[in-house]
Amino acid sequence: MRTQGLRLAPVTLTLIIFQVLVYCWLVYAGGSTNTVTFLNMGARSTPLIREGEWWRLVSPVFLHVGLSHLVVNSVTLLYIGRYIEEFFGHWRMVIIYFVSAFLVILPARSSCHRQFQLVLVLLFLDYLAHF
Repeated sequence: MRTQGLRLAPVTLTLIIFQVLVYCWLVYAGGSTNTVTFLNMGARSTPLIREGEWWRLVSPVFLHVGLSHLVVNSVTLLYIGRYIEEFFGHWRMVIIYFVSAFLVILPARSSCHRQFQLVLVLLFLDYLAHF
């Protein structure tokens, strides 16, 4: 039954796998808690964004400070993302994920807020189901 849920949520599973791969690359490059490594790997930096490094608006989505940060965000994404993806569909899940991430990155909040936004989407779905 559990594997069927993962087969129905390929976007969620792909995002988690990508997060883990980026984390491994981050650790290999110098450590997930090293500020210089974090900046070199694409952490949000307003001066660098203003200089034209616009990709820094997307790359922080996949950067995690420490293994516990990665695990908590991945488990949260696994449980919430499956439901959102099943309800809205694969492509809408991609849009919801990156729009919520972009809304978090712009004001320079933690990536943990992205998980909170997914929880809000899930609560909204529950509200619609009982409306």
